[in-house]
Amino acid sequence: ISMGLGWKSAYQCKKKCAEEDNCRAISWAPSTWCTRYTSCSKVSLNCGDNSLDWETWEKDPGFTTHPTKGCCQASGYGGSLGWTSAYQCKKKCAEEGNCEAVSWAPSTWCTRYTSCNEVKLNCGNNNLDWETWEKDLDFTPQPTRGCCQGSHISMGLGWKSAYQCKKKCAEEDNCRAISWAPS
Repeated sequence: ISMGLGWKSAYQCKKKCAEEDNCRAISWAPSTWCTRYTSCSKVSLNCGDNSLDWETWEKDPGFTTHPTKGCCQASGYGGSLGWTSAYQCKKKCAEEGNCEAVSWAPSTWCTRYTSCNEVKLNCGNNNLDWETWEKDLDFTPQPTRGCCQGSHISMGLGWKSAYQCKKKCAEEDNCRAISWAPS
């Protein structure tokens, strides 16, 4: 779509892409360069000036990848063949108020769910490379691995997904961040 110098942060570059309906990805070189794309079929270090520390993000309609390969172990709806991209599957879920998660098998199958308490490889056709995403609740991942170094409201075991943890935080007025580790 466009490229140029003078971008002071990746956030500015991402924000510009978010404002453009046809923007699907950005590449950004720290403190200088932002390039916005209508598609991103492959990422490689062939960026013009390869001495810069390029980073690339694809626009996602607000979903977090579940760390376990497989599909939700709940009753799904709208399961069908013919979905050519995970983006299409997630976009459909994002348009539906009751959809909280999707499971997708590359180039074939999309199933949507109203809840997703567990993900495992028990999907009907386990030969497919199943992936599951849970709808995000406007949380921005921090670039450094670790947990918040601040006052915590509560902590505990038994959270089966980051989505559940984020949802609980979103329900509490005084909650500003979460740290979650897959069990």
